[in-house]
Amino acid sequence: MKYWVLAVACVVIAFGLLAATRFSPDAARLGLFACYALTGVASLITGFSYGSRDRLRWAWLAFGLGYLLAFGSKVFIGDGLALAQMAPARVVAWSIVVTVFNVASVIAFVLFARVWSGTGMAPAWRARATVLFLVIALAVDAKSLIAGGRAMAAGQAWAFGFFASVASDIIVITLVGPIFATAIALRGGLLMRPWLFLFIASVCWLVTDVLAILPAEMRRDPDMVIRPLAILFGGAAGIAQLFVKRDVSASLAD
Repeated sequence: MKYWVLAVACVVIAFGLLAATRFSPDAARLGLFACYALTGVASLITGFSYGSRDRLRWAWLAFGLGYLLAFGSKVFIGDGLALAQMAPARVVAWSIVVTVFNVASVIAFVLFARVWSGTGMAPAWRARATVLFLVIALAVDAKSLIAGGRAMAAGQAWAFGFFASVASDIIVITLVGPIFATAIALRGGLLMRPWLFLFIASVCWLVTDVLAILPAEMRRDPDMVIRPLAILFGGAAGIAQLFVKRDVSASLAD
């Protein structure tokens, strides 16, 4: 039941933010920023619940630190929508922070993808799923990656953060393959919950990349729902991981 509550809470908050944009866009934007903080804190709590030799500790810590860094950047530097109004030094700071955030995300997803390696739990088709998601990632983001590379070559400061973000998207989307395979392999059991939520979060981020090809007016409302869902389901995955850890520990103690 508590896992369903997590999922419903993510959906309610996302649509609540969409409704808030009709009355106070600034408040809705601050609510979106708060989603980053919530996911960051939830992931750190989960990470610290594991021992130093456990991959999940470092995966969730990297995931959480990345989201907290993104939250701090949006509050103190500004988000990507305000790049055109930023001073050059602020653009450089934005680019650096975005790069670090995306490096943290890649580290987290590499560790997530490797959690079940060597355990015999990973299905034989995991490699094919990884290749499939790589193809999807390139189909969605290759054009943006090329555009970012050209802007970097032209010396535009914002392009370094943009390129890092797109490159990270391609890597993370590719790593959704093994995460999806893990969720399927663990279906029907408690262990599936965090991987299912993480998969949903990743798919939502993929949808935000697809929405980027639409005119700003057309994508504004869908983005205001999908983006918080992507962020919040990542946090829900962290909380679900903590619930699973405690439930498994309680069952072993009985």
